[in-house]
Amino acid sequence: MNAIFYLSDAEAAELRDLLRSFQQEHIEPQADAKPWDIALLAYPADDCLPH
Repeated sequence: MNAIFYLSDAEAAELRDLLRSFQQEHIEPQADAKPWDIALLAYPADDCLPH
């Protein structure tokens, strides 16, 4: 998945917290669950977009 999101600082913190919570809930092996290798890169892209 690749996308540009326009987030306020508060929304970026909310997304970070949501992802960390999800990670903690799914970090241990579970019955009937397959392991997934997930990489997520998130950073302010101000300098990457045309002005």
